[in-house]
Amino acid sequence: MPLELLDIRETMKIIVEHTHWTEGRGYNMTWGGGSTFGRPCSEKTRKKISASNKGKKTGIKHSKDRCENISKGLMGHFVSDYTKKRVSETKKGVPLTDEVKKKMSDAHKGKKFTDEHKKKIGDSKIGKKRPDVSERNRKYDYDMKRKAIKLKKKGNTLKNISSMLGISYSTIQGWVKNEF
Repeated sequence: MPLELLDIRETMKIIVEHTHWTEGRGYNMTWGGGSTFGRPCSEKTRKKISASNKGKKTGIKHSKDRCENISKGLMGHFVSDYTKKRVSETKKGVPLTDEVKKKMSDAHKGKKFTDEHKKKIGDSKIGKKRPDVSERNRKYDYDMKRKAIKLKKKGNTLKNISSMLGISYSTIQGWVKNEF
């Protein structure tokens, strides 16, 4: 039987049996052939739902055994590159709280790498030239440094120089300290 015909029959049954909620004794929220999913609620209804959900915990708290069983079940589970990319895109730009950062840091502290892992890290760096130490530490060119020192000699404060050049106060302080 086509769905359209079933929808019509359901509507007729609701009308004949008076089972629509507006008639006082009904339980059907629609006149048939549809759902209330996505239907906008009135502000009054939204407040009622909010009040009834206050203080309720969401989600399921699994026992330790249950967590272990879930973990075993997911062992070897394959996640496609497409799914990995989608998850990655949704996580980008989401700031992490300090608590989460601390947990991530603690999870990696004291981690021991296997000899195989160390070898792989070493092999990945073979052939890649590291920049000279002076190049790695040089974020600003010498012209910028000279400009900052000249401004200081003219009597500008370090704070003004910092805001004019867009360089941190401590960097300029180090340059000036070494110069004088």
